[in-house]
Amino acid sequence: MADLEESALPLLQWMMMGRAVSLDTHAQSLVAKWLALRALVFRYIEEPITPPERGWLDYFYEHQLPPPTCYQWITAYNGEKPFHYAGNDILVSRSPGKERRPSWETPHGILMTFVVGYLAAKLIWIRKGEPGNLDPPGLVRIWPTNDTPVIWPPATAIDEAGLEALTKMFLSTP
Repeated sequence: MADLEESALPLLQWMMMGRAVSLDTHAQSLVAKWLALRALVFRYIEEPITPPERGWLDYFYEHQLPPPTCYQWITAYNGEKPFHYAGNDILVSRSPGKERRPSWETPHGILMTFVVGYLAAKLIWIRKGEPGNLDPPGLVRIWPTNDTPVIWPPATAIDEAGLEALTKMFLSTP
């Protein structure tokens, strides 16, 4: 994991400062790995602690990549908070309003919103399937990677209201 930090940090520092960079597939992968590591580690800092599933830790360690069921988007942030984290343990349901109890067969996952400096990210990591809207407006998908380079920072940025909307994205209440 130290190698990941060392290889991703130069690129991430530019992004966090709002400096222009072009993210080819390799760079997108570096940022995605760094964000996935945050999603796993941050599960241990919230009370109550809700560790990620062992299979997710094993997959990440073995492949040094987020799994195919991890989706990530980035955008620029120009609000007041230099750091923001919101994590949720989620139950994915295809039928709004119908609650199901978690089991190994039930899609379930992690939802993370993360801001550091000018970089804002949204991550959804689920057991199987895919989120309904793979390219939410205003966000740029970096995992699974794009074949087209991503230009950073994007033309538009979110503010406090945009951060609140980003934090609520993919969440619904019955």
